Amino acid sequence: MDISNRDDLHYARDWRLVTSFSPSQPELRVGDDPYELDHLMDGLRFQISADDVPRPRPACRRSA
Repeated sequence: MDISNRDDLHYARDWRLVTSFSPSQPELRVGDDPYELDHLMDGLRFQISADDVPRPRPACRRSA
């Protein structure tokens, strides 16, 4: 998968596209049953905002 979020996830069954979406925009879906994978996606974090990314801890300073 391209880490620049340019790849889409495609799920097909019996040679038919069931659902397809971009991990960066999972709400925009296409296919015969766009919400087929919702039960598997529940709880996964596709969109991570800057607030969700942990910040590094400042280094501890020791007094001399």
